[in-house]
Amino acid sequence: MTDATHPAAASGHLLGDHPPGEHRLATAHFLQLADGGGDSAALATLRAGQRSRRLLMVRALVMSLRERPDLLAPLPAAEAAWSLLLAAERADPAALDTVLMHPHAGGWLGAVTRALWPARRREEPPAQIGWEAAGYLHALAAAAAVRAGLPFRLPVPLIDGGVLLPATGRAPSPAERAAGGPGRYAAAPAVSPLAATAPGIDGRATAEVFRDVPGGPAWVTWPGTQVRVDQPDADGPGWWALRRLSSAPGAAVPAAMVVDDLDPWRNFQRPSRAERLGPAELARWQELFAAAWELLDRQDAVDPSGLSAALLSLAPLPDRGPAGTFSGTAPDSFGGVLASLPDSPSELAATLVHEAQHIKLSALDDLVPLLRKGGLEERHYSPWRADPRPVRGILQGTYAFLGVCRFWGALAAGEGGKRQATADFEFALRRTQSWTGLRTVRDWAPLTEAGMEFAARMEAAVAALLREPVPAAAEWAAREAVADHRMLYRLAHLQPPATRVEQYAAALLAGEPPPAGPLGGRLNPGPVLPPLRGALLRLRFSAPERLSGGGEPPPAGTADLLWARGERAAARAAYLARIQGAGTGAPGYGSEDTAGRGVVRADAYAWAGLGLTTDDPRARRTLLARPEWAAALHRAVLLALPPGAGPPPSPEAVASWLAPAVPTDD
Repeated sequence: MTDATHPAAASGHLLGDHPPGEHRLATAHFLQLADGGGDSAALATLRAGQRSRRLLMVRALVMSLRERPDLLAPLPAAEAAWSLLLAAERADPAALDTVLMHPHAGGWLGAVTRALWPARRREEPPAQIGWEAAGYLHALAAAAAVRAGLPFRLPVPLIDGGVLLPATGRAPSPAERAAGGPGRYAAAPAVSPLAATAPGIDGRATAEVFRDVPGGPAWVTWPGTQVRVDQPDADGPGWWALRRLSSAPGAAVPAAMVVDDLDPWRNFQRPSRAERLGPAELARWQELFAAAWELLDRQDAVDPSGLSAALLSLAPLPDRGPAGTFSGTAPDSFGGVLASLPDSPSELAATLVHEAQHIKLSALDDLVPLLRKGGLEERHYSPWRADPRPVRGILQGTYAFLGVCRFWGALAAGEGGKRQATADFEFALRRTQSWTGLRTVRDWAPLTEAGMEFAARMEAAVAALLREPVPAAAEWAAREAVADHRMLYRLAHLQPPATRVEQYAAALLAGEPPPAGPLGGRLNPGPVLPPLRGALLRLRFSAPERLSGGGEPPPAGTADLLWARGERAAARAAYLARIQGAGTGAPGYGSEDTAGRGVVRADAYAWAGLGLTTDDPRARRTLLARPEWAAALHRAVLLALPPGAGPPPSPEAVASWLAPAVPTDD
């Protein structure tokens, strides 16, 4: 592949009088990334591309807001913020870079520019883009000026009673200050009185950020509050600075991530209020991060220098309880990770690798498009998600799990005991998921020429991982997890044709073989059914005592616990009892929802569990490949059975009868 090029803003400058430049991604860096890696030099190129993209977006936003001054009033026009950004760049380019490249500034930019760019073609902007969102531009400029040491004066939005300076910190509201904490409020020294900045039009309240003396303290003021900021990166009276997680001293490749628990755009799922971590929570995050980075720093399966360059900011989520941990990234938020607190250093390390892969691939796709536009809205099975996904998402997930798989493989090679057993299972599971996702990408994704080369390199990397030996217990558990996930997906989202099911039910009751022709069906997305049994499989390796009554019991039903302990016969009987006990009248079993589905929903877990535990090879083949057909046919048989006809065929008997109609390549 020749060096890839992508037109973008000239590197190092805002878009004043500078002509457009061009980014080049070296072939060696493209191949590193395609193999699932990427060193610090490759990441520097990706970051430069993202910087230029953000410069273009800021300029586009200023142009859009010029047409909608009502979105900013009573704040000054967007050009005031733009001029201050230019001045900050002239005074201290690094200060501008810190603010501009903060991940959540990117998330804000993406949301607002996309919403406002077609302003001339509609009377009003989308409701979700309000005054505070438009005014974030002024807060961004003020933050850059504060960090650059400039004398300036600029009004900014007062949000939730306080003032945010992106990538820097927050002057909290009186209520937040009253709650105490490291940034608790103390009276500010007397300053020259300012004209009071009162609530503006429609209740829009503003504050003022200023500095009178170059290099002197900055001030954040609003009626009744004056906050002095001497060191923007350090807590002070009335000032909450962003904190940082850092690797332990002596790391071969040091790493650090800003902890952003203040920015309203830190959560790409929804704008969020500031929720500053307490000392104990922050200490736990730091403990886990240092231990996780130690695991990453000592392995070479994924280049730690590239990881460090990709991981810039962590936005912590509250504990999700039984829902389990969550993490995510957004394409606009280069370097930003949204995550709930994991249980262990190895889980956090895998999360960081996973999200770094997403960050790299999104940035790469901006420079070298991997997918053409056509066909991106189609939905397909994704082996790590419980809902149908577009091929872009499957490409992202495949790439993410390629990196995760490499991490677990390296960890398994250097560990012992329970941690090695867990790593073996995760390695076996993630490589299978990656291969399945990659097949979908190769078969269905509208790949560009670069995308085809990228996918081919990924395929070679995953194929090599599939040849690695793993213990039999880990391989078995991975196969079970994959099969369970696929069955639940099909039961939730695939609907057999009702008339065809009725024909098959009539044939079965008449003692005839299945009718000729394909089974058929269509995608009809239903409720998301998360693979709950996967958590039990992990306990087999990490804490087997919890499955046998020792320690805190896992949240699971009796049948699932029996299956996880290896008591297949007892688990099978329990799953059969759940299915047969439901009959046709249990909620979610015999009733159709508003989409007209007649397939089992409430007992999908029991049907998938039966597929995992049945001893009938024909029934197992049907349940693994077409569980939605087995469930729908069983229900149709029960409904069609005439009174007094004797006991109905069992779920296994129905699945076994259907086996000849199941394609042999499934």
